Amino acid sequence: MKRINAFFAILLTMLLMSGLVFAQDTTRVQPVPQWAQDGLAKWYAAYNTGDAARLAQLYSEDAVVKFPDRPARGRTAIEASFKKGFKSADIQTKGAIDVVRVMNDLAIFWGHDEFTSTPKGGGKSTTGRSNWLSVHEKQPDGSWLIIRDTYNIAEPEAPKKMSGK
Repeated sequence: MKRINAFFAILLTMLLMSGLVFAQDTTRVQPVPQWAQDGLAKWYAAYNTGDAARLAQLYSEDAVVKFPDRPARGRTAIEASFKKGFKSADIQTKGAIDVVRVMNDLAIFWGHDEFTSTPKGGGKSTTGRSNWLSVHEKQPDGSWLIIRDTYNIAEPEAPKKMSGK
């Protein structure tokens, strides 16, 4: 657990530092590679159809997904976590990669989504936004798999106060 937390602390520090660099030097911002766009499209296609098995195949065998309530370690646990979530709601999500940084056989993506969640037992649909960060590793066959993934649900904007009345 300490290794995972240390990894995320180091990764966050690196991202914050690279964010400062990106803000100052736009020549370091890399275009989103086609393989990354294709991978994200596969992720959304699997997620939006509730296909936990296909979704899990986009992660390495030893990947870690940091869900808000618990981490899932390994492809089997990741698949089980997604299955559990898909049992309670139909979720439609779309989003984009905001920043990508590729360094040799590692790639870091920072992105956002918008989602609509509809309870399977009936009830009101909810919408929201999330921000995510994923680390991908190039495999010997040239493909890229997610090795670390985390996200947070963005807080809704506070209502604007009316002035004068």
